[in-house]
This record gives sequence, structure tokens and C-alpha cells, in this order.
Amino acid sequence: MKKFNILILIGLLTLILAACGSNDSTNKDATDNSSSKEKITFGATTGPYSDMVNKAIKPLLEEKGYDVENIEFSDYVQPNNALDNGDIDANLFQHKI
Repeated sequence: MKKFNILILIGLLTLILAACGSNDSTNKDATDNSSSKEKITFGATTGPYSDMVNKAIKPLLEEKGYDVENIEFSDYVQPNNALDNGDIDANLFQHKI
């Protein structure tokens, strides 16, 4: 059941990130080696959420030309506060199950 929930979460996150994309022709191609990569900073608690960013989400986004950073937090409140303050761009955890 946990694997199924994780797959659903990854799928939803992928859809959310894909919806943020643009078909604008002025966007740089992922094969462009310029140093103007867009940086996305994730916040996740240590353990399975951080592993999900590092092993599943980060490689996919880096293939598309993004520079991805994952900041690990030790509790479940800090990522929410960091997202609210604008210190991170995305949060992989919002509440306890």
C-alpha cells in the first residue's frame, strides 16, 4: 500500500510540475548548455520524502535543463515555513498522515 501511495504522489507531483511548464518558444531548450538554468529548490523532510526528490524528481527535472536543489529538514513544520517565506520553491510535505 505504501508503494502505491508513493507512486500516486510521484504521479501527482509530475503532473503539477508539468502544468507549470510553458510552450513559449522563447524558453531555452534543455540541450542548451548556457549557465542560465532555472533553479528549483525543494524542501523535504529526511527519509522517504527527501529520497523521492533525490532519486525520482531531481533526475527528471535535470534532464529537462533545471538546476535542482533539495534542502532537508528535520521536522514537518520547517518546510512549510520555508515555503511560506519564499526560501524554497516547492515542498514535498504538507501534513502528517
